[in-house]
Amino acid sequence: MSQNKPALCAKHPFYCNDFNCYTPTAAQEFATVDEFLKKYKNTSTDLDLCFRFDVKPFSESCDNKIGPYYAEIFIMRQRQGLFRPIVICNYTAADDEKMKAWLEPHWKKLKEMWKPFSD
Repeated sequence: MSQNKPALCAKHPFYCNDFNCYTPTAAQEFATVDEFLKKYKNTSTDLDLCFRFDVKPFSESCDNKIGPYYAEIFIMRQRQGLFRPIVICNYTAADDEKMKAWLEPHWKKLKEMWKPFSD
């Protein structure tokens, strides 16, 4: 079966670390977007701000390869100063709308934090 490329799949000019070298237990891995959303659906952008989101083909790297794409979500727990990298091991084009809905408040918060540059 052919896999459509997710719309959120983008080649960024530089990578973000996929681990927290100060707290090795900070990284998390989820099999699917639904599993991720079960835990993070109601995250506060003030407390757990997503500052980067990458969707990549598996040719780049992922421990538990399930589908042709995977997602990396990078969250900063602002009050604790904890960097939390998250991997979703199976990401498809069908997940784009769910992730866009989850990412939208984070994008709005980032623009708010960067005023007047974001105007």
